[in-house]
Amino acid sequence: DLASVSGRVPSADDLRREFARSNAARAAARRLAALRRAVPRVTGTVAFRLLAAFWEMEPDRYVEMAREAAEGTAARPPLAGPRVLLTGAPVDGPMLHEAIESHGAIVVAEAGPWGIGVAGDDVRIDDDPVGALADKYRADSIGARTPVDSLRRWTEDLLDDVDAVVVSLPPDDAVFGWDYPALRARLAGRGVPKACLCLHPYETPGTADHAALDAMVAAASGRQEARRG
Repeated sequence: DLASVSGRVPSADDLRREFARSNAARAAARRLAALRRAVPRVTGTVAFRLLAAFWEMEPDRYVEMAREAAEGTAARPPLAGPRVLLTGAPVDGPMLHEAIESHGAIVVAEAGPWGIGVAGDDVRIDDDPVGALADKYRADSIGARTPVDSLRRWTEDLLDDVDAVVVSLPPDDAVFGWDYPALRARLAGRGVPKACLCLHPYETPGTADHAALDAMVAAASGRQEARRG
């Protein structure tokens, strides 16, 4: 259908060339994401917008803009707040980041394809470009069909780099909440403070939500100080 509309049928070589361009953009996004992790130098609110632009820009333009942003960010002093993982139902905007960071924390990672999950692994360039693309997104995507074991491994890989976890479970969620009891138990076992926000990502958090975030950040700050010795 797309070929009939555009009047052009892409060849396998066309696909491989586009894979190379998009892989360059993924590398640029990974450099940006690295500036958020162990020693964050950019807030999650800003980083989310920079990473999500991957889906809106031509790859070559994104490489240029991401490189400039990474160079400017790398020169900044580290941010001091507790590092937070935002997980649960993926968010597609930075409003929850803003709410969390208004309490002095720094969101260093979030579940979903718009933030830290933008880049993932490169698309392999071989004799089967369509198969390579399918394999890439089957392995990398975080969404309603992601196997729960894959999502748990992704979360576990990040827990050593964070001081607290915020779980987003909006009222219309029918997927990610099923794993919340297991996640809550894992966090309790590790002594990781958490807050669960049961609101739509574009809804303004209420008094109870801010109280939960405030308590989480206070507990995470103590944990952060203990970790630093």
